[in-house]
Amino acid sequence: MNVLNLYFSSTGNTEKVAFRIRDAVNQLGHSVETVKVTSEDVDVDVLKFDLAFVGSGVYGQLLGQPMVELHRRLLSARAQNELLHEDPQRM
Repeated sequence: MNVLNLYFSSTGNTEKVAFRIRDAVNQLGHSVETVKVTSEDVDVDVLKFDLAFVGSGVYGQLLGQPMVELHRRLLSARAQNELLHEDPQRM
């Protein structure tokens, strides 16, 4: 299984959890790509993964701003049909 482990951490606590997830997925024999979302553009092809873990601290009842911005970009790409997968079983 190909796993995406996507996280934002401003204090390091969520990063610790993300690394534990990475280690556990590796121990189970699966491929994992751990990506820290920063305020810069993060280019992640979410459709090439079978499973995704998404983690963020909570700030004022919301996800961290970089994670919110990534989510908006992905939603926008999907709305413009730029986020499509060739495999019809994955749609």
